[in-house]
Amino acid sequence: VIVATGGNFPDALAASSLAGIKDAPVVLTSAGILSQQAKETIEGLEPNNIYIIGGLSAISADVENSLKALVADPTNVKRLDGENRYASALRIYYECAESETSANLWGDVAIVASGMSFADALSVSPFAYVKKAPIFLSNPVTGLNSATKQAIQNGGFKTVIIVGGPIAVPSTVEADLFSGASDIEVVTRLYGANRYVTSAAIALYSIDHSDGALDYNKIVTATGLNFPDALSGGAFAGRIGTILLLVDDSVNGRAGLDAVIGHYAERIGTGYFLGGTSALPQNLRDAVIAASR
Repeated sequence: VIVATGGNFPDALAASSLAGIKDAPVVLTSAGILSQQAKETIEGLEPNNIYIIGGLSAISADVENSLKALVADPTNVKRLDGENRYASALRIYYECAESETSANLWGDVAIVASGMSFADALSVSPFAYVKKAPIFLSNPVTGLNSATKQAIQNGGFKTVIIVGGPIAVPSTVEADLFSGASDIEVVTRLYGANRYVTSAAIALYSIDHSDGALDYNKIVTATGLNFPDALSGGAFAGRIGTILLLVDDSVNGRAGLDAVIGHYAERIGTGYFLGGTSALPQNLRDAVIAASR
């Protein structure tokens, strides 16, 4: 089980990648105390291992101690964190990268997303899950820091997917990735006029490049206005083999309905709404259902 805070998004943005490697769900809790719902969920799953994402400000020592009480061996509760969100993403990557004591469990695709906004990284999370593709975070002003750039260039990746436009991930990142010796052959950027068009572009790309691991038989939608539902739901979407489409009850927020749901309506069998009607109002749910018919 992977445990992250539901109160903030930066540390957990890369969690879906780890979830794919470990075939594990992402469970959210409050920072200071293990919520009863999270506790009951974890107890029901009976995990052997628990990964905590983020430092003590994200998940407190009290929560960590509570988690240790839920596994047979408390040493199997491991915290993955760094000095900031970029370092935390790197810590997740190196947990499953080749070392003296472990093999490289990642695939040949890497993903770069903004570390300052949640939408693009969450939209790509099912693809990251099924492709075992690590998500690296970029600063919207300065781009990739040297440690992140080195990790990508030395990781044996053939393809790098950048999610988000040049405001989210600077256009210098493409050149940076090709500036040193590496196995990188292709760098592809997926983006649109807003987070919803970007989400649709990511969904379409994900289906076409997942080697059959993702399909339109099922579809998962979540609000693009807030992060918690999609933060845990991205791993769920990857686990059931489908995409995560961000929507909201606005003209822009419905961009994906025709581009994705409407276009592939005949292939959609089951739909999932993440969150209650405060996140996804009934009229928006009705619009999603109508588009799928």
